[in-house]
Amino acid sequence: MVEMMKFPIIKFYTYCFWVIYGISFCIWLAIIAYLWLGFKLIEGIKWMFFNHKLLAIIMIKSIKNIFLNPQKIGILLILLFTVILLLAIFPVTHNFEGQLIVQEMNFTYVGNNSNKLFLNSIRGINQISVRGTQTLTLTGKFASKTYPQLNKLNKLTIELPNEKSNLSISPANPQKTSQIEMELRLQPNTTVKGLNYNSYDDKKHKVKVNYLSLSLQTETEKTAANLLQMQLGDQFLKLQLEDYRLPNLKLPTNSNNSDSELEVIFKPDIQEIGLHLPQTTDLLIDLPEPTTREYSQWFRGDLAVKNVQFYQIEKTGVDVKDDLFNSTILAGQIRMAGQEHKIEKNQFLITEEPGVKLLRNIQINPESPQGLEVRIAGETKRLQIGLDARFPVVTIQATLLDKFLARDTIIALISFSAASFSYVLYWLLEQWAKSNQKS
Repeated sequence: MVEMMKFPIIKFYTYCFWVIYGISFCIWLAIIAYLWLGFKLIEGIKWMFFNHKLLAIIMIKSIKNIFLNPQKIGILLILLFTVILLLAIFPVTHNFEGQLIVQEMNFTYVGNNSNKLFLNSIRGINQISVRGTQTLTLTGKFASKTYPQLNKLNKLTIELPNEKSNLSISPANPQKTSQIEMELRLQPNTTVKGLNYNSYDDKKHKVKVNYLSLSLQTETEKTAANLLQMQLGDQFLKLQLEDYRLPNLKLPTNSNNSDSELEVIFKPDIQEIGLHLPQTTDLLIDLPEPTTREYSQWFRGDLAVKNVQFYQIEKTGVDVKDDLFNSTILAGQIRMAGQEHKIEKNQFLITEEPGVKLLRNIQINPESPQGLEVRIAGETKRLQIGLDARFPVVTIQATLLDKFLARDTIIALISFSAASFSYVLYWLLEQWAKSNQKS
């Protein structure tokens, strides 16, 4: 049972005042329109300024004509209440904001800034893996059991020819504090897929693993490459290669494009390298333990985006109709037009275009539920929430009145307009029925 809304008598008189004020304003508009259509612009202005008395007479007669005929007042009120109800029903595009904790997300960066900072100086990385086509040259000291000839080199070129080629860099001595740092910069129209944070206990090595994974995809080969910058430090590093080529060694073809893993110990003599990432690149980052407040600065945020998705698609590879959509939302809340609603685990958040336009902030949430804490903002006519995207159970929408009035005021205005509309309509029908009986 829902309790009916009550509002003070003062508000009632306030609404009556605005109704009368609105009627007077409409009368003024009608007179101005009449002058505009009946005369030229200059003549109309002159007529208004130099014929105050005549204008006043017309105003008084018009007002008397209306107020002396109660049925005309009723019709005007019906029209006014109808407009109010229509403005309170039909949705319009409105701003919204929210804060979510998600396991995974996808989006496309559409900002105007090239080399937009995305991952900001993550220090003490345990391991970083880059999967995709790449060519890089390292200088320093090398050692390998597989290819002893590497021990004589001070410069090594590594080619990763395929999308499945992989390069991993980690400290050679895992007991020492890692000096590896990285930052990632995005180009416009780069799609970030599968941005995922996870944490688990590695029982074999008795350590806690925190990793961040993502895939970068650009629209065309002509699009500028995203930039991954790494600080290597001065400690010994372990390079692990899969599906690689080492043109410096002039290896046989079957060894030069090996599917097996190659391990190389590397002591760099330059501390910084930059990788221009190709059209499709996957990154896997073994993060340090987020025990300090530094982790809140790992993501730069303030990203202009489109096509934001908080769900995964399970594909069978046979028929698109068999694909399953699974929400990656763990918790959150959303706000629009004075309305706020919580989002529970595995619920979908459905928006209409344009949807989410800004990722204001992203950061690791190491506490339960573990995931990515994302602050979003955008525009939409309607927000919908539910365990199934096809059958939402909660809908939040904004109307034109929400842009100017508070939600409580709108509810009171709707209640007053609906009740008054019914009463005035009943009264008009009663008056017309009486007039028909007399005639």
